[in-house]
Amino acid sequence: MVTSFAPTVIVDGETVTPEGWMWVLGFAMGGVQWAIDECEKPEFDLRGKMRDYHRRKQVYKITSEIEMLEKRLEKLRLELADL
Repeated sequence: MVTSFAPTVIVDGETVTPEGWMWVLGFAMGGVQWAIDECEKPEFDLRGKMRDYHRRKQVYKITSEIEMLEKRLEKLRLELADL
């Protein structure tokens, strides 16, 4: 039985699963009143949510690049050992 649903969108050729607050913001930008009301609540903290999202995205990007470079370095070490 499915207990959750996570719709995705494609942004710049990359599949993204928007977080809940992003959907609320999108509906608010589309003029949906309940979403506008939700975004106006102090606890919605749009700036904080955006800052946190961009920070997590940067951390993911950097750690992914480090992992890729570590694999490349290991491959080069093995090649060097074979010389």
